[in-house]
Amino acid sequence: MNISPPSHVISDFAYQHRYIILAIVLIDSIMASLDSSMVNIVLPTITTVFHSSLAESQWVVTAYLITMTSLFIICGKLSEIFGVCRLFTLGSVIFTLSSLCCGLSTDLYQLIFFRILQGLGSSMIAGISSVIIFSVFPSHEIGRALGLSGSLFSICSLCGPALGGAINDSLGWKFIFFVNVPLGVMLFLANLKYLKIPEQISQDPYFDWVGAMSLSSLIVLFFVIFGAVQPGTHDTVLIFFSSGAFLVSGAVFLVHEQRCERPLFDLAIIRNRRYMVPVTGSMLLGISNFSLITLIPFYFEGVMGMGSLETGMILMISPVVQVFASSATGWIIDRYHWNYLACLGLLIVSLASLLTGYALVTINMGFILFLMVVRSIGASLFQGQKSIDVMNALPKEQMALASSVSTTAGCLGSTCGVTIAAMLMTVVLHGVGYFGPVLQADAGLLSWAAAVAVMVTGALCIPGAYVSYALNRKVA
Repeated sequence: MNISPPSHVISDFAYQHRYIILAIVLIDSIMASLDSSMVNIVLPTITTVFHSSLAESQWVVTAYLITMTSLFIICGKLSEIFGVCRLFTLGSVIFTLSSLCCGLSTDLYQLIFFRILQGLGSSMIAGISSVIIFSVFPSHEIGRALGLSGSLFSICSLCGPALGGAINDSLGWKFIFFVNVPLGVMLFLANLKYLKIPEQISQDPYFDWVGAMSLSSLIVLFFVIFGAVQPGTHDTVLIFFSSGAFLVSGAVFLVHEQRCERPLFDLAIIRNRRYMVPVTGSMLLGISNFSLITLIPFYFEGVMGMGSLETGMILMISPVVQVFASSATGWIIDRYHWNYLACLGLLIVSLASLLTGYALVTINMGFILFLMVVRSIGASLFQGQKSIDVMNALPKEQMALASSVSTTAGCLGSTCGVTIAAMLMTVVLHGVGYFGPVLQADAGLLSWAAAVAVMVTGALCIPGAYVSYALNRKVA
């Protein structure tokens, strides 16, 4: 008997097996999320194994993030046309098969290609997982289900770096990908058995394909150009044709979105400063955070001689701090309604980044760890206020757009952070005449290279903090 409340219709099968379905969805989503954090830890190993430069090996991370960022909105719409469960299962299959291929890769370019396929599968999983949860839980249980989901993701974000380091040290970097295969096979069988949720497929299959494809092209081409101009990978022909394609895609996107009756992206929100300021701040914070996350493994392994497990344990500091700092931020916002937390958070991150540069050069381990705690507090202050500002800046009917654009901006910042970190470190190393493997560079030189990258990307948060302060002062 179906005992779910009548707030929305849930089939007997879905309701009776809702916690099994929740477990399937969460394990699939967590597997994709963990993969990203674990690969960051083994990037120094991959760089060494394939005898590549950091400018080349960083594409193992960047290609995955670019694919997810450019396809997130498209996959959400496709689920309305083809069905959520079908697309979710397809994404799980693609992710599993591409994980196997990543582990079997024999050169860097094969690995990058299969990471792109992984990103495709991950975008299908991450983009629609919450829809399945909403479909199988009654209204009075959705909060509990989403709370459980958030808690598990927080725990996994804590364990990801350490787990990746442990697997790399004990089994090798390939098993970062191989561990997904048996899990993926079991999840596929579970998907076939339990993801039998009645769906209302959209009868209006309209989708702004021109807008979606031109926007995706803009994102991809931007990073292709960015990667092509880096030292050691300079390719004049690629830069020329990519730049031309980028300009054409940009023109098509702007003209089409202005004329389209139901555009993918309402260009009017760009003129909304209350919305764009926190979104831009989110992108700047993503650049700073992922620059540090990318460089720290190289620094700890190349300068301090640590293993992947030790590095992973250290990287757990930030998510642990953010779990508590986020709750404290929410309490401060609810109690004091202070509008300058986003500004303060970005300033703290920027100051901590500048001081981290000094700590890296002086090899002051205690100071480095302390500053990681400080910048995590700053990031939590910004994120808490940003989430509220973004949702309050646009009308209720545009909340979905507000959330998706904000998420995309954060992903763009994260991807830029990886690329900029690799570029700055490469510029410093090449500038003094060193062209060998990154981990074999002199400890002093590697310290300076990491410090420059962390300080420059951290300084980018300063203009974001100023604009946030000026906007809130004007509104007040």
